[in-house]
Amino acid sequence: MNRLGELHELGGDPAFERFPASEELFLVLDHAQTWACKLKQPKDSLVNVVGEAAVLRATLWQYLREQADTGQLKAIEDGRAAGLPWDHFTEALCVTSKQGA
Repeated sequence: MNRLGELHELGGDPAFERFPASEELFLVLDHAQTWACKLKQPKDSLVNVVGEAAVLRATLWQYLREQADTGQLKAIEDGRAAGLPWDHFTEALCVTSKQGA
């Protein structure tokens, strides 16, 4: 996430002063995605700022997805261990049937 911030600074992100702290993964991704279209390739830079930032965003979104899947599964396991039936999870899992859960 620090590298993504460096690239946004190097690429002239017009809102760079509001770039979130590196501990705030979702906020960093939201900011980077919002302002990606405003990044410019510096003339004297050998680094492809826009391209590298895009790859880093894709990598971080994948990491976030993996963390979300693990967190959601743990919540379901906790609920099931507490005696909740499957149909209590249908709305949380965005499904319409017990079988979907």
